[in-house]
Amino acid sequence: MTEADLDELADRIVKMLTTTDFYEGMGSGISEIGKNYGYLAYGFIDTDSRSSREREVERLIRAIHKGIVSRDKIIEAITRIFNIFNRNVSEAKKEAIYNKVAGGLVGGFIVSQAVMITSKRIGNMPKVSTAMVYYVLLLGGMMDRAIYRSRSLREQNPEVYSELRRDDLDLLFFLFEDQVEPLVEAIKMRRTYGAGMFNNLIDKVEYRMK
Repeated sequence: MTEADLDELADRIVKMLTTTDFYEGMGSGISEIGKNYGYLAYGFIDTDSRSSREREVERLIRAIHKGIVSRDKIIEAITRIFNIFNRNVSEAKKEAIYNKVAGGLVGGFIVSQAVMITSKRIGNMPKVSTAMVYYVLLLGGMMDRAIYRSRSLREQNPEVYSELRRDDLDLLFFLFEDQVEPLVEAIKMRRTYGAGMFNNLIDKVEYRMK
């Protein structure tokens, strides 16, 4: 990853934390008819994974009936991703980065408050109607999409997948995937390139948040 790549990723993280227009596309996954049909069509020809997908469909239906489709669950999933990202950031750096988001709080409340503010900002976007999600998840295309995006997350970012897989929150990932992409990319970057490059990224984010 080049220095320019780090700069671009730092810019996206800062934008995610500080601007509301970053979330304008939130919930568009529900209405992307063409993409949903694409996953449905792929599901028909993907015979190699049919049995595993059938098990995932059963898991998704159980999760829906247990109440997975709610704003609280979406916010919880986003918060877990933040927590993974924050594990590798020093307390001093976290306070410096999140102080602006938390509205000038001091001490130990800065990080938790900032994470909650940002998670709720994403999870409460008006385009995400949990009633709508409940019903469309029972449709073939959306169901296949939820399953395939969960599988992709498992392959591309197992740390995030493992954290969301508890309580079946990985099946909601496609709803807010674009909005948390900078954090997920940073977590993957640390695993791929090591702590040194990740710390360089955090320095860039901190500088931009001053």
